[in-house]
Amino acid sequence: MIYKIQETLIEFAKDNNFPNITDVHYYCDGCAGQYKNKYNFMNLSFQEKDFKIKGQWSFFATSHGKTECDGIGGTVKRLARKASLQRPLQDQILTAATFYEFCKSNISKINFHFISKESADDVRRQLETRFENLNTLPGTRSFHNFRPLDSSGTLEARRISTDEHPSLTYNLRRGLALNVREEDLYPSRYIACKYDNLWFFGIITNVAKEDGDATVKFLHPAGPSPSFYWPKRDDICDVPIPHILAVVEPP
Repeated sequence: MIYKIQETLIEFAKDNNFPNITDVHYYCDGCAGQYKNKYNFMNLSFQEKDFKIKGQWSFFATSHGKTECDGIGGTVKRLARKASLQRPLQDQILTAATFYEFCKSNISKINFHFISKESADDVRRQLETRFENLNTLPGTRSFHNFRPLDSSGTLEARRISTDEHPSLTYNLRRGLALNVREEDLYPSRYIACKYDNLWFFGIITNVAKEDGDATVKFLHPAGPSPSFYWPKRDDICDVPIPHILAVVEPP
C-alpha cells in the first residue's frame, strides 16, 4: 500500500504544481510494520527507476513527527464522523469508498485520492519478485536517514540526515555491508582491501559491478609495513567489493 500511495502522490505532483520535480524527501515516523523495513528500503532503491525521481527517506524520533498533516487528517476524520452520525442509519459512512465520496464532495482545498483494495493487491503481486531473498539492514533502528545508491538494493544509512558520511552502506540482496560506495570505485583508484586474511594497498584496474568485484593490482608486501613497492611480476586478482576497506590517496 505504501508503494501505491507513493506512486499516486508523485503522479499528482508531476501533473499539477510540480511538473519539473526531480527529488523527493520522505518524512514519517519509524513504524517498522509500515515504513522502516527492508521492503520499503528496497522500493526506495528503485525510486529513480520506477518514478524517474530521486529520493531519500528520513524518520522522526519517537513522538517528534507531528506536523500539519496530523491536523489535516484529524479535521477530515472529525468532519466525516460528525456527518456520519447525522445521517440515517442506512446512509452512514462505513466504507473507504463512501468516506472518499464524502470528502470529495464536502471538503474543499484538500485533494483526495482513492486507492482500491484491488489496485493495492495488484501492486503487491507485482512487487513479490522484488522482495524475494531480502536481508534486514543491520541496526535499522539506529539510523534515521536512508539514501539509495542504485536499483540493486544498495543504500546508505545515516544516524541523522545532516551527517556528511554514511554510518553504513549495505546491499539488501547480498546481505553485505560495504565499506566504500561503489560509485567511488573506478580504474586508477588506489584502495586498501582484504585478501587471504591479509590487507593490501593496490590500484583498481577494472570494476565489474554486476559481478560485485573489482580487479586490483597489489602493492607488496601485505600491511602493516613502513613502505610498499610494485613487485617485478604484477600481482593482480579480483577482489569482492565488500572486501575493499577504503579509498586512499595515491602514493
